[in-house]
Amino acid sequence: MSEPSISVTVPSYNRSASLAELLAAIIAQLHDGDELIVVDDASRDDSAEQARRFERCRVIVHETNQGMVKAWNACLRAASRDWICIIHNDDRIAPGALAAIRHAARLAPRAGLIAHKHMPEGMGGWRGEVWAAGTDAVLNSMVIPSGACVSRSALAALGDFDEAYAYSTDIEYFARVAARFDMVLVRSPQVVEYRLHEENHQYDTWRKADFFEQLEAIEDAVLRHAAVSGELREYLRNARWTAYLVYMFKNAARLKDKALLRMLGARLAERRDAGRRLQLLARLARHTGWCPPDRSLQL
Repeated sequence: MSEPSISVTVPSYNRSASLAELLAAIIAQLHDGDELIVVDDASRDDSAEQARRFERCRVIVHETNQGMVKAWNACLRAASRDWICIIHNDDRIAPGALAAIRHAARLAPRAGLIAHKHMPEGMGGWRGEVWAAGTDAVLNSMVIPSGACVSRSALAALGDFDEAYAYSTDIEYFARVAARFDMVLVRSPQVVEYRLHEENHQYDTWRKADFFEQLEAIEDAVLRHAAVSGELREYLRNARWTAYLVYMFKNAARLKDKALLRMLGARLAERRDAGRRLQLLARLARHTGWCPPDRSLQL
């Protein structure tokens, strides 16, 4: 079997310092048949100039800022290798990341998606799960988009990210892929170190007035891809919705964002399946914007 080739793509907006660090780390792991592409979405800093310093890097510059989803799609359309990996410019690629992706591609040649859900340190070696295309894969396809890889065959069959969704479009897209193509979740080694900070794009989207409306539409699409209906569909929809709110609430608490805590607390306090303890914390947050200590959220 021939060596799987990888297009490593980086959608970038500002953050030139972290971009240069990331590109240097990626280049150290590239094979001769791979390519590296940066899509600069009209950065106001010197990101494009930093990227051009690296000979192996092809730089595409947007004249005007087009937003995250269009930048992702520009990455997909520019790539030419067997697998297309998108890495955000504020994350770090881990040692052995591309080798782990190649190993996954060899083990599951019919896969359309390779993603990562990192396990605690100390496991060692390569460990992954192969999910056959279908309902279970769709329902387990909500992964961190940074570091995820889409196969060229999946891209050709299914197209790119749906630009009708300005936020969280990766949730729908990965579900769409998992409905038709096998999926590999790499558990070890780590692929990308996802860096959480106040300027994360996802945190900004949670504050948008139409975020939950779009998320509801995305979840409807996911459940259509999963081909579930009736009572099972309603059960899954409720469980997934609560899981979203819990995840967002915990991160808002970590950021000590009182306005976000109030908004999420109001929604989470009404979710009976969240558990009494978390409902209590949500009610406190709704009324006071109180930020519980980390130990209170280790549920």
